Amino acid sequence: MSSYRFKLFIKGGQEGNQNLVQRLNQGFSTHLTSGFELEVVDIDLHPEELEKNHVLAVPMLIKCEPQPLRRLIGDFTNIQKILISIGIMPEQKSNG
Repeated sequence: MSSYRFKLFIKGGQEGNQNLVQRLNQGFSTHLTSGFELEVVDIDLHPEELEKNHVLAVPMLIKCEPQPLRRLIGDFTNIQKILISIGIMPEQKSNG
């Protein structure tokens, strides 16, 4: 069983979804050596998931396990910021 479980909510035909999934998988693989599960939910195919998971906008990433639950909305181009935001990597302190 994987230690981390995520749900990524996307809108079907949006450009860049495949790159986003690849980037997340690569970043999680690098930093979560104990394993992870990434479930991708297309809201066009599963609109019932919007209300069920309190999805406000897409793309949206939810860290389901381990608790606490964390939700991220918006720009997912910087994998390091994502990992910091969901509590996987410690935030870098600046020296200035």
